[in-house]
Amino acid sequence: MITIERYTPEDETALLEISLSEEQEKYTASPRAFLFEEQGSADRFVVGYEGNIIGYFKIYRHFSNQLQPCETNAIGLRKFAIDQRQQGKGLGTATVKELATVLPIPKQPEDARFQRPSECSIRGKFL
Repeated sequence: MITIERYTPEDETALLEISLSEEQEKYTASPRAFLFEEQGSADRFVVGYEGNIIGYFKIYRHFSNQLQPCETNAIGLRKFAIDQRQQGKGLGTATVKELATVLPIPKQPEDARFQRPSECSIRGKFL
């Protein structure tokens, strides 16, 4: 079962052990960058599976202020990564499905707005 938890300093060692392929690093932050780059309005989360941290992502609460044209109150999912050793098991998909149960995702497909192919904004308040 996938778990999603807010990052805590106790997660650092396990998070730094996450391995990304070169291809993954083109589209997300390395574990070190995820931990140590400026956060801005982002909240960091870790993805767990079978008691181990296998991934991470950031939720930007004020995404509409950072990237235009985004709708007012948009939030952003960024820096999403799953350890390359866990790829092909459906864990990334399971993570997004789990995330959809806790984020305020619009119920009607026409309400979801894709701002750019790589970035989706979701209207509403965060958690």
